[in-house]
Formats: sequence, structure tokens, C-alpha cells
Amino acid sequence: MLSRIINLVRDAQSSKPAIAKLADSISGVFVPVVVLIALGAAAVWFLVGPEPKASYMLVVTTTVLIIACPCALGLATPLSITVGIGKAAQAGILIKDADALQKLSKINAVVFDKTGTLTLGQPKVQGVQTVGLSEMELARLVLPLEKRSEHPLAKAVTDYWAEMDVNEPTEFENLKGRGVQGVVEGRHVLVASLNHIKALQVDIAELDASISDAATKALTPIVILVDSKPAGLITIADQIKPEAKQAIEASKIKV
Repeated sequence: MLSRIINLVRDAQSSKPAIAKLADSISGVFVPVVVLIALGAAAVWFLVGPEPKASYMLVVTTTVLIIACPCALGLATPLSITVGIGKAAQAGILIKDADALQKLSKINAVVFDKTGTLTLGQPKVQGVQTVGLSEMELARLVLPLEKRSEHPLAKAVTDYWAEMDVNEPTEFENLKGRGVQGVVEGRHVLVASLNHIKALQVDIAELDASISDAATKALTPIVILVDSKPAGLITIADQIKPEAKQAIEASKIKV
């Protein structure tokens, strides 16, 4: 991860924003024009200037080159980008490229990744509802599958019932981005997201009220099907960081 961060910062520092490309194109024309003007001024002072002509010619030529030198065009922008992106990285802010930095002044909306950014990244179970089973019966069917899952929400479930001893599932399948399923104690169990359950078009009317309540409270619902029938609902939430509100307030754009 550290290596990737270093590479990201290096790539961003070496990239050119649109304004730098514009400055380069202007410099490409401006430099030869300035040189021609300096040579022209030198020729005029050498031909018609007072004595000592050579001295006046050198002073005028040098003055034109220094005053009209496009160094700021060619150096100021890339130098600012390099220093700015480096300082941002020190403050924990990674900028993808120089174009993103240039566009930053024109943004009117900021999108945050919630988990681990605005929240602590430690989701916890907030409640369990069962349908036709006791909570312990539901736990015996759900825990064997969740213990094999690598999803952060699965860890929240296993932590919630950490004291329970359960049997191993006879079958297990990880449904990437949707949930897990398998056979536990001879019963087919599916632990999945609400979107996946809706895609399966399973009737979960018994859980509708709890799902609506979870949406109101910004809780994540996990639906459990046992033998293709709704058996329970687990709601999970991640605690908001104490400084999240202050960070969002500070990021608001004032017009």
C-alpha cells in the first residue's frame, strides 16, 4: 500500500494540467519571439547607439531577455503542482493527477466513501429479527457461513454471536458482492444483501416493516433465507467518526 501511495504521488507530480500545457505552447512561441526582439534591439543599439556601443548593446540585450523571459510560464506552474501535491500527500490527501487539482476550484459537490472515511470502519449489529425461528436457532444457521466470509459485515455478525459454538457447513459458496450461501444442519441458508434478495424475487413481506425502519435509520439490512423462505433480518451500522461532522462542515463550498 505504501508503495502504491508513493507511485500515486509521483505520477501526480509528473502529470501536467491543461493550464501547464497551455503555458508550454505559449512558451514555445514566446521564447523565439523574445530572442528575436533582443537581437533586434542589440542590432539597433550597435548600429545607431552612442559610444561605447558594445556596452550599451549588451545591457539592452540582457535587459530584454531578463524582463521578457518566460521562465515563469515554463517553471511556475509545474513547480506549484509538484510542491502542492507533495504538501497534500504529507497532510494525508492523495490527488490523482494535476488535472484533478486544477478542476478542484470549480467543484460544487463532494462525494464521500462512507465506510472507514466518515465512519470508524467497525460495523456492528444493531438488531436481529426472526421469522419462525428463535434468535439462537437463526444464529446456528447463519454463523457457520459468516465465519467463512471475508466481508466486513460478516465480521460484525460473528462478533455479535462470538460466544456461540456452531457446526461447520456441509456446503459453502461466496456470492461476490451479494452474500453467502450453503447447507447448514441439512438446511439451505442464504445470507444476502437486500438487492440480491429482490433480484431473486423472493417474497419477504414479513420483513418489509423492519426493512423500511432500517432505511429510515440508515442501517444496512442483511436478509436470511432458510430453504428459500424468509427467516430473519440483521441490521448493521457503522459508528460515525467524532470528527466527521466537522470535516463535512469545513468542506462546504461558500459561494
